[in-house]
Amino acid sequence: MESKTIARRKFLCSNSSVLWVSLINRKRPFFENWCYKVECSTITLRKNVVFWDLLLYLVIGLAISTAVLSVGPLIVFGFLLIPALKAHLFARNMRQCAMMPSLVGGMVAFFGSRIAYRCDLPADPTDVVLLAVPYAAAWLTAKCLPVNSIKELKR
Repeated sequence: MESKTIARRKFLCSNSSVLWVSLINRKRPFFENWCYKVECSTITLRKNVVFWDLLLYLVIGLAISTAVLSVGPLIVFGFLLIPALKAHLFARNMRQCAMMPSLVGGMVAFFGSRIAYRCDLPADPTDVVLLAVPYAAAWLTAKCLPVNSIKELKR
């Protein structure tokens, strides 16, 4: 029984170390590097890659479908897509691309609920509008600027 526990801990440690190594490694994009290393480590450890991929997709699907049933599609897909799109416009690396949507989503959830409460507005549309208006302004700014100036802003 103990050998299974040790093997599981080694497997989890190897995957977390792969994640940190791929964050440091800048030769390939983060997600491609991470997926490749995880797939190689699962094959090396004789784990079933298809099973773990299927399990991941099932968990993500269940989480999204449960969230849609409990709070509605407007707020779920608004918080999933709009902050990530906004970060994609301005992020220079994968770390920024992961941190920006989290911070934006947290701030919008906090201030959106405060604004909705004080102005007696529905909370879901208020949050989505607070997400969409700055994204639209950022998108228009990115479209109006020449391509060279956007590359300079990203540096």
